[in-house]
This record gives sequence, structure tokens and C-alpha cells, in this order.
Amino acid sequence: MQGDVSYLFDAIPSSEIDEALRMDYEDAKSTAVPVPVRDVKRLYFRSEKAFVRYISSVTVKLPAFKVVVPSSAGVGSIYYVVEVIDPYDGEVIAFFRGTYGYYGEGCHQSAFVEKALRRLGIPLEVRDGDYLLSLLRIV
Repeated sequence: MQGDVSYLFDAIPSSEIDEALRMDYEDAKSTAVPVPVRDVKRLYFRSEKAFVRYISSVTVKLPAFKVVVPSSAGVGSIYYVVEVIDPYDGEVIAFFRGTYGYYGEGCHQSAFVEKALRRLGIPLEVRDGDYLLSLLRIV
């Protein structure tokens, strides 16, 4: 299946997720890049650990979404999109971009996010790239 990174779950030690969950909330949130568009605040996280820490600290509107965007045979991007209620900012759409099928850390980041979401009990629904703009409420 396109976007599958579950084969990497065993390579991610639980201690790595524990470390991310212990990260200071404000430090995690400060790594996000605000994306100003209309009525809802959007935060783009460049760190998978900060993304996981942030969503573990807010109220998540279930489910979270995994949006798979292929670029060529067997490789592509994965956007993790989570709508939350932040105690300071109200409604926020938090998202992180990982990859699949490439060598390097992108696939590991994707597997980290998915393993952490599973551990946090946050269900993940898979969608294709056509859903990305709607989930981000850009269109």
C-alpha cells in the first residue's frame, strides 16, 4: 500500500516517543510555522517530535488524517493533519509532512508519528492527496 511505513515501527524505540512526550509544551509549539489563512489557525510542524508533543497536550478532534501524496513509483509525501482545541488558541489545525519510500530520515519521521498516534490512542484515517486542501480548510 502506498504510504505504508509500519515496517519501521520496530526501529523506533518507545524511549524516543517518551522523550518527545516530555518536551516542554511551549518549546514544541514554538517550532511550528503559523499558516495564516482565513478563520482557523494552522500550525505546520517541521519536527515530528514537536508535532507529537503538541497534539498530546491538546484536545484532539478524532480522527487524525494521513494524506498520502505519491510523487513517483513507491515514493511520496505523507501529511498528518489533526484538528485540535488548543487551550490558548482555540481551534487549530496542526500538520506535519513526512515521506515514504525514500531512504533517509523522512520515512522514520512518518513511522514515528504513526507509532506515537497509535500509542496515544488517536485513530488515523488514510486519504489521498485530493483531501489535503479541504482538511487544511484552505479551499
